[in-house]
Amino acid sequence: MRSVVAFCLLAAACEMPATMVDGPNDSFLAGDGKADTGGIAEGSPDALAVLALVNGADLATLDGAVGLDGRAAKNIVADRPFDTLKALDAVPYVGTIAFAKLLAYVHTHPAPPSSGGWASSLPPGPFALDVQVNFPATTQYCQPSCLTRKGSGDVVLHLARGADGAVTMGFTALSYYTYPARPVPADGRFERGEGYYAHGEGSIVFDGHFEPGRVVVIDDYSWDYTSDNGMFNGWTTDMTSTGAGRATF
Repeated sequence: MRSVVAFCLLAAACEMPATMVDGPNDSFLAGDGKADTGGIAEGSPDALAVLALVNGADLATLDGAVGLDGRAAKNIVADRPFDTLKALDAVPYVGTIAFAKLLAYVHTHPAPPSSGGWASSLPPGPFALDVQVNFPATTQYCQPSCLTRKGSGDVVLHLARGADGAVTMGFTALSYYTYPARPVPADGRFERGEGYYAHGEGSIVFDGHFEPGRVVVIDDYSWDYTSDNGMFNGWTTDMTSTGAGRATF
């Protein structure tokens, strides 16, 4: 059976016999992480395509069209998202047979060129998703002498697709300040800059991009704030926070 699986992994075009299924602890990664995947490396186009499929397809597609064992399909839906083949390999009943079927499916059902790559893994049709991106942050407080502290920050991105097919993104920063949705460019890169007013004024500016496999990256985040109302021991206070991070959703 293993020779049949190996051939299908390399060819990615044959149909697996219906009676062939993986055991609960079978692995498709072995040794250097490539042997049982037909040489498919982490981060390669094939790996990203498989991850996009398991992160975006519904249960009916994984169980029916892809042909996975029902237990594997249900476990994938329950445990996703996955950002590496290693994480997918840890799912019960996902082994060499399941991987061969996933790889065969993405080879015979490539994402359309118009999908923009990153968007091909998003749910089909209208949807709304909230994605929290956490990141380490460095904050400087000046009152008027300055103190620098290391901590953390986060941004919640509000992704949605309407009936017209366009993907938009709003966001919430500093836990409770929400800003309106704007279209996400076809290349998946975005820049946002918004004013911030609370006992003073400042700005929230960040840029980033989406990657295939439902990954979002905040490349550069900056929050600048000035308060002169005396709430901080009577001092005019300047605060600056910067950071960067990524998340799989």
